[in-house]
Amino acid sequence: MWRVLLATALGVPLLAQGPSRHEPPGVLPAVTLRDQFDGRTVLSSPPGRPVVLLASTRAGKDAAARWQRCLQDVGATAGVRVVSVADLAGVPRLLRGIIRGVMPSDTAARVLLDWEGTLARRVRGDAAPLVAAAYGTDGRLTGWEALSLEREDPAVAQRLLAGLRGP
Repeated sequence: MWRVLLATALGVPLLAQGPSRHEPPGVLPAVTLRDQFDGRTVLSSPPGRPVVLLASTRAGKDAAARWQRCLQDVGATAGVRVVSVADLAGVPRLLRGIIRGVMPSDTAARVLLDWEGTLARRVRGDAAPLVAAAYGTDGRLTGWEALSLEREDPAVAQRLLAGLRGP
């Protein structure tokens, strides 16, 4: 039993599964989530400005912070909001304080904590430990990409952001 709890808390799959076809939400889901500092963030559709969601598991946590900086650097002049969301569905309540404690302490790197899987799981599916979903000002999906855990690629960031700017 303790192995199941530990594996769940760390985001480690218990059974090997092959990749599946995933369809992220075509419209930005409206949700309210809290971050690691207990601040509340409301996402709504339409968002009013472009949004890139970075949805990650525990395995993608460190890469998500790096990708967030990369996207912000590439899209700084485009007025794009970059939001990082941790997929924590299934984590026992007993471990939530511990998980909050290992999140980045930098207030510029806020991570929304999705304990129920209402946003991150819907965007990420089980496709990869880290994905980016881009939503335009009308709230519609313009791009979705599984991201590398090893290195950030500005070309991938630019491709995601280009879909937000239109033709």
